Amino acid sequence: ASHARRIQQVRRLAQQAGQFVAVLVDLPGPKFRLGELPDDTRELHLGEDVVLALEADSPDALLVRHPALLRALRVGESVYLADGAIRLEVKTVDKERVVCQVLVSGTVTSGSGINVPDSELSALMPTDDDRRHLGFALAQQAEWVGVSFVQSADDLIRVRALLPPGRQPLLMAKIEKRQALVDLDAIVAAADGVMVARGDLGVETDLAEIPLVQKRIIALANAHARPVITATQMLESMVLQERPTRAEVTDVANAMLDGTDGVMLSAETAIGHFPVAAVE
Repeated sequence: ASHARRIQQVRRLAQQAGQFVAVLVDLPGPKFRLGELPDDTRELHLGEDVVLALEADSPDALLVRHPALLRALRVGESVYLADGAIRLEVKTVDKERVVCQVLVSGTVTSGSGINVPDSELSALMPTDDDRRHLGFALAQQAEWVGVSFVQSADDLIRVRALLPPGRQPLLMAKIEKRQALVDLDAIVAAADGVMVARGDLGVETDLAEIPLVQKRIIALANAHARPVITATQMLESMVLQERPTRAEVTDVANAMLDGTDGVMLSAETAIGHFPVAAVE
């Protein structure tokens, strides 16, 4: 209901301003998350063992909502929590409990995201939740639908098959999985637009590779004549500061010079203290 009100507000204000503003509804995709924590947060200390489990069978257990995730993990693989801020390494595995050691410490909260870039887990798009959200997007006549965690062109084909004949939203393929880079040509060809989603992509791939991956995605989208958006931490400092850093200005400019068609503001306008200044 809150999203519906927001969409109506955007359209009303766009009409008043005499501008066309497209609405993109984002499908969450197969994002793995932690369950509820007793105090909503927990500090994970360097070197300690933590248990990923389906049920809270011990005080050190972190609840995981997805049995398939636990079954897919293997000894020695890395598990990243909280958008990559925390790194665990798998020590022992059984069907309902995975013991990990903390290699990079930090604080997790209820619902924190889980990334397993080394795992062979093949999550199928669209999920049941995605189907429900897609119905909402169609009811709201959204111009775009963002398809999260695309791994292959088949993911887009399955989502497109759910769209009714006639006027359809365009599909924006969000490139945020390492596996997507293997099938990138086919994904770009199957999509109506592409997003360089640097949040999860920055966890899934080595940090030093992100600039090269970004350039590759933008160049490929340009070659296929697909609009491309560069997203995540474009002006991150403006969440708290009224002016961006020189590095952020350079980052935005370089994305444009590489051929991006748009940049996406995230926390800057969602929870930032200076949303209008960020847009300006």
